[in-house]
Amino acid sequence: MPSLRHLVITRFSYRGCADGSAGPGWFSKHDPLEPERLAFRRRVFETTCLPSLAGQACQDFDWILVVDPALPSRDFKRLQSLISRRERSFIHVRRRTEDLRNINWLRAYVKDAPDYLVTTNVDDDDALSSSYIGALQKRVHSFDAARRATPFMAFGTRRAVEWDMLASSQAPFGTVAPWHRTINGRPFVVSCGYSLCALYPIYDCTVFGLPEHPWAERIFDPGCADSRCAAIRLRFREIAENNCIEYPRSLEMCFYDLGQVTEAGDGQPSFQRSGGAASRAEAPTADRHGSRGVPRRGRGLAAGDRPGWPAALMSGRPTRRSRMGGSIASSIA
Repeated sequence: MPSLRHLVITRFSYRGCADGSAGPGWFSKHDPLEPERLAFRRRVFETTCLPSLAGQACQDFDWILVVDPALPSRDFKRLQSLISRRERSFIHVRRRTEDLRNINWLRAYVKDAPDYLVTTNVDDDDALSSSYIGALQKRVHSFDAARRATPFMAFGTRRAVEWDMLASSQAPFGTVAPWHRTINGRPFVVSCGYSLCALYPIYDCTVFGLPEHPWAERIFDPGCADSRCAAIRLRFREIAENNCIEYPRSLEMCFYDLGQVTEAGDGQPSFQRSGGAASRAEAPTADRHGSRGVPRRGRGLAAGDRPGWPAALMSGRPTRRSRMGGSIASSIA
């Protein structure tokens, strides 16, 4: 059985860089450290991302929160207090010279010599189902046992639920609906849980070094002419040749949809995902998860309603609730 080191990476209200070194698509004209916006994102993080990772059935992973050097000390201390309740959780203050797409910045967290390094993206307003981490690791081990493992494998899923926190008079706490963003009529892979598993340290690439998640299923498709996908295929082939590693003959076997294999005993989708803005006034048209100012089609949420979270996600036992521009936020006990 191959040894794994699994790192879950959450970029918390990070300002990002226009050069892409903070990961594809991680740049916004809105300042995530603006006080009102930061306060909202922190509350969403405490309600979704934090309890979903604390509630994973498999806790064999390291959690790294990447923060901006300019994050206010009060918020930094709050994060420290929250994650201190879970072992193997770290805050990483990213220097502008660090490139999150490569593994150099992660070496301090990989002190052993694993066969594979798995990097998984979970944004600060997203949540995984309680079985996701275990399902991913189980899949890697099963491929190795069946001699189907390749030097690099990407994982993700299209099976998700999206909670849009755009309030309306009919849905004061937003709407919830199955993931329904599409490319050519087909739902594409969500960013939450998007992962890269690659031989370590041979492949100097993290999940942020891959093209964005909508391209996940086509990255290793030789027929995909997208320049970003073609570039990563060429790079990975050159690494294999330089290290005398057998390059996969069938590249379509290098992406796996975990939505087809996750054993969700609670009947929930593989992911629970929250996105969007608290209100039109707070981020009217250009939030990164952009609802474009219009709530998505889905079931409206009213007071006291929960958007179908798995039991593990809500196990943090909210102790108080406060209004946030029409949305509910919970503080975790």
